[in-house]
Amino acid sequence: MSPTPDPRIAVTLVTGFLGSGKTTLINAVLHSPGFASTLVIVNEFGEIGLDHLLIEGGQDQVILMDSGCLCCQMSGSLRDTLIDVFMRRGAASIPPFDRVIIETSGLANPIPLLSILIADSAVSKHFRLDLVLTLVDSVNGLHVLSTYDEAVRQVAVADRVVISKMDLCGDANAVTALRQRLAEISPTAQITEWQQGQDPRDPFVPISAATHATNEPAATPDTGISPATLQQRTADLNHGPLFGNIRGYAFRFDQVIDWPAYAAWTAWMTNRFRHKLLRCKGILSIGQAGDLWVIQAVQGHFVAPVRFRLPLQGASESTQASQATAQPPRPFLQCICDQVSRDELIESFTLFEHTT
Repeated sequence: MSPTPDPRIAVTLVTGFLGSGKTTLINAVLHSPGFASTLVIVNEFGEIGLDHLLIEGGQDQVILMDSGCLCCQMSGSLRDTLIDVFMRRGAASIPPFDRVIIETSGLANPIPLLSILIADSAVSKHFRLDLVLTLVDSVNGLHVLSTYDEAVRQVAVADRVVISKMDLCGDANAVTALRQRLAEISPTAQITEWQQGQDPRDPFVPISAATHATNEPAATPDTGISPATLQQRTADLNHGPLFGNIRGYAFRFDQVIDWPAYAAWTAWMTNRFRHKLLRCKGILSIGQAGDLWVIQAVQGHFVAPVRFRLPLQGASESTQASQATAQPPRPFLQCICDQVSRDELIESFTLFEHTT
């Protein structure tokens, strides 16, 4: 049986360093079929906001938050804004919208924003985080990633990384080197390219659990999930001194986990790693065969699992058609960590074997 659709409003978090092309891409997608009923929340760092004037939507379609960096003192403001627009949407005091795009400041650390979108019950009741989309400038990307810690962290937590301004970069070797660098920072993220003239909807297509599964290495079928049989993809990274220990790990599982074992695992992860567990997400089979649950954690805080459901809408007709025939995904976990090794995570999975 296919999972039921998720009726909550989809949220795409668009991040990327200064000048990476976030506003250009958002402008383009707002003119695309299926994106007319999109609310855009723009954050800028500085005394005078400009980007919201460059978004070619109606006045009620764009909200400017310009009193500081959204990831710092304004994370509470994001919560209040989302709750406010949901209430105004229900009261018909603003035009209806069926999705939200949040454009962060180029200096933003996305992790506090993920905490609001994932862990705040007042927000997650009505909104679902669909995608973390990070743009990287093809011309300046390598320099930015080697110079600014914020840019590295933006890539590290991305679901999809879009290499932008491809029409301005004539050096194929530089793009290849940039792709390699991005894969080192975030081995679990999809990496794609975009330039003006291409379909802007493609970068916004949600990365479904089934798509995640196809990106992972094939696992040998097994009746258990002992550490020896876990499948993972990792890479050694070479960041600057502040980010030299960020790692991305992906794991696949073949066994149903009982609820007490899952609870013991999350408690162990929180107590052991806390803020070092930057982001953890995935889908696990918990309780009984066929029951799939979405797992989310930000900075060591796990939220209550929710039953896996397909997104209610896609970015294109072809996406909607694929959702209609989608098969349940194979269980997996992806973990973005700071100063946590692969072996430490594998050690934690032994708790999954403690059944009642």
